[in-house]
Amino acid sequence: MMPGLDGFALLGSLRSDPKTQDISIILLSARAGEEACIEGLEAGADDYLIKSFSARELLARIEANLKLANLRRTAYKREQILRLFNLSIIILPGIVGLKIAFIQLQKELNQIYCSYSCNCLCWATERAAGNKGRF
Repeated sequence: MMPGLDGFALLGSLRSDPKTQDISIILLSARAGEEACIEGLEAGADDYLIKSFSARELLARIEANLKLANLRRTAYKREQILRLFNLSIIILPGIVGLKIAFIQLQKELNQIYCSYSCNCLCWATERAAGNKGRF
């Protein structure tokens, strides 16, 4: 027994805090029976161990839970990498498409500018020669 706080309240507090929500928690309880075990697991415990238990059993459960936590972390990291990879597959063609469109726009603007410059030059030349050509 814990003074002032029971295991379920502590479990709820740990699970609701982002800093501690991923910690593996094994409830050690004197409450025996299937209902008590299910209640503990549904409350968010990773494992439920009924007193009295041996040190070897506790160590085995701790080791198993640490391995599972490590597998979960690894799977989560892989999932994040895959999500980023999938996002890059979606975004990169758009970026490449935008770059191609930008290059095409730049070429067209250069052509317009060159054409405009040429027309201005022709107009200035005609004006200087006395021809009142239209621009």
